[in-house]
Amino acid sequence: MIATRLGVTRSAITHYLERYPALKKNVTEAEEAILDLAENKLQTKIDSGDMKAIKFFLETKGKRRGYVPRTEQEHTGIEPIQFNVVTQSIKEDTNAADTDNPDPETKPGDDIPTGQEHD
Repeated sequence: MIATRLGVTRSAITHYLERYPALKKNVTEAEEAILDLAENKLQTKIDSGDMKAIKFFLETKGKRRGYVPRTEQEHTGIEPIQFNVVTQSIKEDTNAADTDNPDPETKPGDDIPTGQEHD
């Protein structure tokens, strides 16, 4: 926005901010003033009972009290839920013997039912 108003590129603004610390300080102070204004407007909305403002505040500042957006899913029980368990082992030495699995034809997790067994 500043670059557009001054008719320069954003990189030129960045260059000037790096080159002139006093200018950077002024920009930071202006940003803080706008933040203060926005916080005051939000407080006014909260004070008037605006539920969207209240919800926004609680979701952003009330996280430590449990006000976090979450999605709940409910299963109707009509169709069965199928879970597939996938395990993966990472070994530093791929030639080393697997002492936890004496049968080299099976992998860890092969004994876990997947719900796809057939008789």
